Amino acid sequence: MKNIFSLFILILAFNNSFAPVVESEKIDWENLPSLVVESEKIEWENLPSFSADTFIFKSEQFNYSCTDCRYVEIKTLSGVSGYFLLGPSDYSIPKKKMNGRSTAFMIRMNPKDSTKFLQIKNPLAMNDDGFVAVSLLVLNDIFKRCYHSGQDALIPLRGDYTLDIFSDKEGDMLFAYSDGKADVINVTKRKKR
Repeated sequence: MKNIFSLFILILAFNNSFAPVVESEKIDWENLPSLVVESEKIEWENLPSFSADTFIFKSEQFNYSCTDCRYVEIKTLSGVSGYFLLGPSDYSIPKKKMNGRSTAFMIRMNPKDSTKFLQIKNPLAMNDDGFVAVSLLVLNDIFKRCYHSGQDALIPLRGDYTLDIFSDKEGDMLFAYSDGKADVINVTKRKKR
């Protein structure tokens, strides 16, 4: 009986230790600031595929250019929030004094930033189930590295992006830009650059 009484006192003390929530301190879930990212479904079984004469991603922190490339779009309700590309390409990270060639590349960004960062010359829709199958195999591994919730896409904030580069010199590298900061992680060598 003594233990039950002690437990009762402990529960009362615990319940009364929290300050009451004042109406002005309640969270307005409908009007949260833009720091909240949305989760959106991707139709993995229906990835559209394309070829292009050139595909360019350009920002102050990262430059990428692919010629005669193939790519799939990662589409969500908000629009295209990513791409996976195969083809001969060059990249540079000016502030890290890094550059090289790559064979494969993934972009994840806010769909509203496509005109800010991308230039795609002569895109042509194609129906290549083999290319889509290869893309899905690679994406199954690398998609989970950035802006994801399981197999759903998290939409990055405007101006933020993550890139996965399969480089001739570095192997598999992840480049992330968010809130004015850039990070480069060599996934192959498991170290930050």
